[in-house]
Amino acid sequence: MKHIVLLIVALLCMVGSNAQTRKPQMRKMGQTSQTVKGKTTSIGKNNRGARNKKSVDSNTLFWQRLIENAAKESERERYEMTDRGRVLKNVKEKFSAWNEIREFEKTTAYEQRLQQFSKFVFDSICYDAIKDRMGENWSLDLEKYNADKEYFPITCNFNEIRATIYVSVPIAEAPQFQEDFNRGFQTAERLRRFGKFVYVQNMICPTSILVNRKPYWIRRGGNREGYYGEINDDFFIDADTAKVTYKDAKPLVVKFNDLGIKNKYLTNYVYVFKKEEHVKSIMMPIMMPIDGNSELVDTDKIYEQVEEMPSFPGGSNALSSFIAANLKYPVVAQENGIQGRVIVKFVVDKDGRITDVEITRSVDPSLDKEAMRLVKAMPKWKPGKLKGNCVRVKYTIPIVFGLS
Repeated sequence: MKHIVLLIVALLCMVGSNAQTRKPQMRKMGQTSQTVKGKTTSIGKNNRGARNKKSVDSNTLFWQRLIENAAKESERERYEMTDRGRVLKNVKEKFSAWNEIREFEKTTAYEQRLQQFSKFVFDSICYDAIKDRMGENWSLDLEKYNADKEYFPITCNFNEIRATIYVSVPIAEAPQFQEDFNRGFQTAERLRRFGKFVYVQNMICPTSILVNRKPYWIRRGGNREGYYGEINDDFFIDADTAKVTYKDAKPLVVKFNDLGIKNKYLTNYVYVFKKEEHVKSIMMPIMMPIDGNSELVDTDKIYEQVEEMPSFPGGSNALSSFIAANLKYPVVAQENGIQGRVIVKFVVDKDGRITDVEITRSVDPSLDKEAMRLVKAMPKWKPGKLKGNCVRVKYTIPIVFGLS
């Protein structure tokens, strides 16, 4: 706002200055003159004219520069408020802090740290900075149902960017879909769960949107303070992908050279944002010295084997008891005589949380789903350790379904 006011004041002053210089000059009596080659001319008039012209040019140039500087400052502030501006600022601040030599760090250790981990750390910081901007001021608006063609138009709002997709919903299911949507069960949170994004007018926008008649979010209960629920895993089964196109879309990248930071290992490097269907947080790695030779451990890497493997609280017997007490054999599988061993792989995080659960050996969809539910319901494990540091470790267990 202050730049707009400054622009208006500058324009008014410029107009006033030009108007003043256009006032007719009155010839004064007794003006000094000189004769040159038989022609008499006024000395004062010529000198004043030159001085006035120079003054006008100087004033005009001053106000023009003032207006240009105000316009540039206003444009810079608008850019800093965009997703791209915020991402670059965030990345620059965090990577600059990591890139500096520490007080008690030898030059050789510092050089080794930069050589080994600059790209990894830079990528992690860029990922987090971009991910944090996703979903900021995003929303979905359900429009009027088209009964003849049986679809709902949905307006997707990405800050100031608008896009419309169309979801086919049979007329018999349309009222329930509308009710679920209006109650918040078709939330814009799902827009974060895609693999491809672009910059549109320096704002982050997805190029595709998952659509499904099933609700994205399921209500499980409520109390006086509100209601609670969970993401519906079935939403991602048989979901369709609606493509979204934009005018003047730019790649979602971070160019290291744009940051003005010195690091010879990242010169001309360009980070390209990529992610899986589900957003996974990438933490900035903590490089911890293990002994006097400056050996480092990447505490964010996922290891297959470590010195001290993760364990269920209470040991293997407690794990077997937990599975026996919490396993719910699907009725449909029992009725059809389906049994077998489901192999589940997951990651035990540094704090003992179970993440990245997946089936590596399937028996039946109903048994697979129950095995995943059981593993996700486990309490925190004792994390694995490498050289005394807690690290992320892959782990695999069998879940046996047997009919007596």
